Amino acid sequence: AVHNWSSRLRNLEMPVIAAVDGPAAGAGMSIALAADFVLASSRASFCMSFVKIGLVPDMAAFYSLPRVVGMAVAKDLLLTARRVGADEALRLGLVHSLHDPNDLPEAARGFARRFQGASRQALGLTKRLLQRSFETPYDTLTELEAQAQAIAGATPEHAEAVRRFLAGEKPAFDWDHASR
Repeated sequence: AVHNWSSRLRNLEMPVIAAVDGPAAGAGMSIALAADFVLASSRASFCMSFVKIGLVPDMAAFYSLPRVVGMAVAKDLLLTARRVGADEALRLGLVHSLHDPNDLPEAARGFARRFQGASRQALGLTKRLLQRSFETPYDTLTELEAQAQAIAGATPEHAEAVRRFLAGEKPAFDWDHASR
C-alpha cells in the first residue's frame, strides 16, 4: 500500500507541493519527501525518528531521502534520527524555500499558480524520467528522452508554444515571469 501511494504521488503529471508548518517526523517527513517541492515555515522541523522507536524508515524514505540529500546525509538523518530545523533543512536541500508561518499557505498556493500554462504532459514525462534517472543506463535514458520528446512534441501545448514564439507572443508558461 505504501509503495502504491508513493508511486501514485510521484507519477502525478503536475508538480506536487508540500507546505510544512511544524514537525514532520517519521512518516510525515517521508510524505514531505514524496513531494516535488517542499515549502516550509520557520517553525518546520524534520526528523526520521524511526530508530528512536526501534523501527526502520518506511513510506519510501529509502528511495526519496538519498535522492534529495545524497547518501552521506541520508545516512546521517536515518541512523541518528536527529531533528533538523528549518534553516538546516533549507541548506540540505530538503526544503525549496522558507516562509513566515502566516504567509506559508498563500506562498504554497502562489507557487502552484506559477505552473499555470505549463504542459501537463511535458511536466509528467519529465517527472517520470527523473524518477528513473539514477538506475537507468545512459543509453536507455537517452532513448527514453527521445521517446518522451516525440510524445511532447505532438501535443497541442507544444504547437501553441511554437505558434506563440513565431508570432512574438509571450509563452503560456514562463516561470520567471509567472504571477504569484
